[in-house]
Amino acid sequence: MEENKSSKTKSLSITMILLAIVVGFGFLIGLAQITGGSGSTLPPDPNPEISNYYFDDEGRFLTYFNSEKSYGLDINIPHTYSLTATKVDMQMESGSISELTNFATKIKVKTFTITDISGYVQNGNYQYYRTRYRMDFKARKTITGTDYTTTILGKDLFANSSSVKTITIPNTVKTVEYGAFSGMHGHKELVFPEGVETIENAVCFHSSMLERVVLPSTLKYIGGQAFEQCPKIQEIILPDSVERISGSSFDRMTGLKTITLSKNLATIANYAITSCPNLTTVNFKEGNYTIGERAFQNCSALTEVNLPTTLTTINARAFEGCTSLNRVILNANSVVEIKSNSFPANVEKFYVRDELYNQYLESAAWSGLTDKIAKISEMN
Repeated sequence: MEENKSSKTKSLSITMILLAIVVGFGFLIGLAQITGGSGSTLPPDPNPEISNYYFDDEGRFLTYFNSEKSYGLDINIPHTYSLTATKVDMQMESGSISELTNFATKIKVKTFTITDISGYVQNGNYQYYRTRYRMDFKARKTITGTDYTTTILGKDLFANSSSVKTITIPNTVKTVEYGAFSGMHGHKELVFPEGVETIENAVCFHSSMLERVVLPSTLKYIGGQAFEQCPKIQEIILPDSVERISGSSFDRMTGLKTITLSKNLATIANYAITSCPNLTTVNFKEGNYTIGERAFQNCSALTEVNLPTTLTTINARAFEGCTSLNRVILNANSVVEIKSNSFPANVEKFYVRDELYNQYLESAAWSGLTDKIAKISEMN
């Protein structure tokens, strides 16, 4: 990114990454609230030197760790930073090799060595486990400055965290990468700041305590499984800027009661909003044209859907398993194309525009449902 490379004259060692001068590390895990910068005012940068925050030269906040293993910290992600070429030896300790290697991979360390295995422990079944490892490598120090702008929250950034108190996201961020807030079990609210355009796959997957999500008016894309298995969220409002969602974006959200779609969401993706047993209200918008295959499958609390005038196609099994659905209102300006088993047998009436009534009766796609078709003017 050009904006993140304003000072290429500095001696940056691109093959080396980021720094922390500590022995021992603990991944900061969790949070109670996540907020974002708003308007044109950026949140203040933290201290001038941040040795436990890791960035790259593409605007990506890679990861962080807490050398003191304390809890209840406030994470204020800086919106600008610099990278120095300072190279130092770094040692980190962990209870497992996988923790060490995962951390080294995350901060893009080019080479590292497991240098010490300090001991074994024997359990009751006479199996032996290594108890402590140490990794030595060279890394690069990170400080705040103005050479780079933070535009990306990196993959798995806060995954499986449970003890950070707050996180402030700067409104310079445009992309939130895979799993950034997944598996978080200590926070209740997540506010994506204005400026975010892309939420990638599994960003909040299986965040069990998350109750409220605020999406910005700049958002264009939500990836698959982004909010899957977030059981306490009761309402999702997609801003009208959203153009695309992927399969299973809102799958198995057992607490979800209401979802409001974007007017620019031409296609509701296959499997997008499935197995939400408490979903009672879907607010469609003018501009929704296609409902994907199994898009609302097994949303068993839905009793009625009121579809927009722009709708043209309902794909196979879109409402399969919606066992309470008894009334469908088709406001479309032309006969809607339906595929096999688009609706469950329990639907009692399909209400269509009066002027299209005869066309529905003559449509091959609707031939098995003619006894359930009625005019909108006849609705009670």
